[in-house]
Amino acid sequence: MGNCFACADPHNKQSAGEYTWKDVAAAKASEGDEAASILQGTSHSRLSIAVSCSGLRRADLLTKSDPFAVLFELRDDGSRKEVCRTELITNCSDPAFVRRFELVYRFEKIQRYRLVVVDCDGGQDPESVPHTECNFLGQLDFALAEVVAAAGKKLTRPLTTPRGEAVSSLVVLAASEVKHCREVYRLRLQASGLRNVELVGKADPFLLVSRKQEDGSWLPVLKTNAVMNDLNPVWGEVVVKAVQLNDGDMLCPLRLQVFDYQSSGSHRPMGEVQLSTARLKEMGAAQGAVVSLEPPPGKPPGDYGLLQVSSMVVELRPTFLDYLAAGAEVGFLVAVDFTGSNGDPRQPGTKHYIGGGPTQYELAVMGIGRVLEFYDHDKVFPAYGFGGRKPGVSAASHCFPLGGSPDGACLGVDGLLTAYRQALREWGLSRPTYFSYVIRQAAYVARESVAAGGLVKYTCLLILTDGEVNDFAETVDAIIEASALPLSILIVCIGDEDFGKMKALDADRRRLSNGQRSAVRDIVQFVEFNRFAGDGTRLAQELLAELPGQMVEWCAAHRIPAARTTPATAPTSPAYQAQAQAQAAHAPAPHPPAAKPPPPYPAPGQDSAGPSHVPSWPSSPPFLAPPTPEMAAAQGAPWSPDHVAGVHVGPGGPGPSQGYHPQPGSFQDGTSLSGQALILPERTSPDYPPGLQPDSGPPPGYPDTHEAPPPGYPGRQEEPPPGYPSTQEEPPPGYPLAAQHWGHQQA
Repeated sequence: MGNCFACADPHNKQSAGEYTWKDVAAAKASEGDEAASILQGTSHSRLSIAVSCSGLRRADLLTKSDPFAVLFELRDDGSRKEVCRTELITNCSDPAFVRRFELVYRFEKIQRYRLVVVDCDGGQDPESVPHTECNFLGQLDFALAEVVAAAGKKLTRPLTTPRGEAVSSLVVLAASEVKHCREVYRLRLQASGLRNVELVGKADPFLLVSRKQEDGSWLPVLKTNAVMNDLNPVWGEVVVKAVQLNDGDMLCPLRLQVFDYQSSGSHRPMGEVQLSTARLKEMGAAQGAVVSLEPPPGKPPGDYGLLQVSSMVVELRPTFLDYLAAGAEVGFLVAVDFTGSNGDPRQPGTKHYIGGGPTQYELAVMGIGRVLEFYDHDKVFPAYGFGGRKPGVSAASHCFPLGGSPDGACLGVDGLLTAYRQALREWGLSRPTYFSYVIRQAAYVARESVAAGGLVKYTCLLILTDGEVNDFAETVDAIIEASALPLSILIVCIGDEDFGKMKALDADRRRLSNGQRSAVRDIVQFVEFNRFAGDGTRLAQELLAELPGQMVEWCAAHRIPAARTTPATAPTSPAYQAQAQAQAAHAPAPHPPAAKPPPPYPAPGQDSAGPSHVPSWPSSPPFLAPPTPEMAAAQGAPWSPDHVAGVHVGPGGPGPSQGYHPQPGSFQDGTSLSGQALILPERTSPDYPPGLQPDSGPPPGYPDTHEAPPPGYPGRQEEPPPGYPSTQEEPPPGYPLAAQHWGHQQA
């Protein structure tokens, strides 16, 4: 993903109007984070926050308090910075302040603030007096995401003491989005009589629009497609948000530059002109008004052609925050790689080793999950593993639930971490690496959200893997099928392997295709975790910046109204309460009661039962049956033992996984070397949430890694049992031989 502006022909190879993460990185380097956020154009918005309080205590003997409020930004380094403060209201216990806080909201970042309410004594200037010299009335620490995700974008909380003890006063933070954040411009531009800069043939012109910054620099905000071999180009319609183009300032200077497209990136300037949004609207309304292009810098005066605004239409569109205020949610689903190439979790330096602090898998889950937690009402996140194997089971499972729940449900990010570590105790590492199963499982979750009616919970699937995908064709098919659903897929690669196929799944320039069908939209983003030096916060900022735009794109395409259909309520289901109590006691969560069976999957080509806006399900292999009978019962879905052996139910799936025998003494067979299920030791470290601690070494009696396997151990058998796949089968291209040492295998 990476195209931030819509052009008439998104598949045009010569389209110059697509920005990638490299362009965003360049904007960060030159203009700062806010400029890069504007360049991406989907994850940020401007908010106006109104503050009111009730029941403030009396700080004066004879009269009520004279309160005002100060807002501080809490930075990641532990420091704080005053952002703004309200006006003073005298003799009032229930103030409703008029002066609002103007803030820039960023979805992909946890923005933390502290509101301090104080009483101003006579003779003090509320505009400049340090708040520490006033009488303290209460404070509130909050994340900006809590405000925008609250019902109606209104957060009500009790004020507290500096030690966090609640007082009898309440504060209400009510957010409203600045109007221009909803405005979208549809522009049609063309030029005539351009001066040719090519020696052979004609120029390939495109138009770049930049906005003038306060420091006098220019920030690129819009590009058109390039029209090949034409000095009278008519560019395709472009769609740009007002917040990108002018940030609400209709008179903000805009520089429109015409360039001759060069594949090397060294585009040749052909002419330019400075206008404003107001002037563009006037020209569009005139239907034919033109303006002369000025010579590029360093070029002599002369005729450089004319620029015409054929039309400019202003539309109001719902924003991500509008859908949140109406009750929409963002769900989180995690899939973790349990293939053998991760290495023995007991050995330091391997990717699942949790004895020396959080693994990169955990850092990625915490970085992304902490952001998404604010946008899910019940905070129940399904978690699955792939490429693992239960003790005593010969074949790998490509989609198995983590934790104690048959449907993989975990309560919050801490629940995800608990389930991950529990699974390392219960599952062995195997192979190969298949993505199509977990993608179809996520598609099932997204499809159920649509079938439930009302505002859809948009699903975000995070796939964490350390190796190249082995079912590439089936994965492409699964992504194409899922592209019509409210689903985005984030792929994070752990380690430094060759992830060439992953880049092909992240179709930045054109929609993913299998040669017969193309994805409805781009839903995949891929990054290598090493780029962020293990920083989960930076990873989240990179991966999540485009998610709000994808959700809005899906809702708009399916005409989902940004209006509340049912009142938002706190999670009160028995399953949720049972899990909450279990997690509070640091005990495995009990299985929730079996859910009502979902409507059956439609036959290929048929429409699903559900709201009229649900698109037809593309012709595809049937849904992957759940990997366990318990999970099947919870979902009301079919199950057969074949699935445990890695068989996709229905035609077109990847088929049975390649059979092989684990080597004696290897970890891939799902057991420790003594033949027992692997039990990781208890852990103690302040870096982990309660109950999730790294270990300092194996406990007494822990199996010796050089111990010979006992008689009857599965790894000792020299001949496969009846019906077991032959180890002499031809492995897939690039697949490691079973005879290789397991620590050097690649998943």
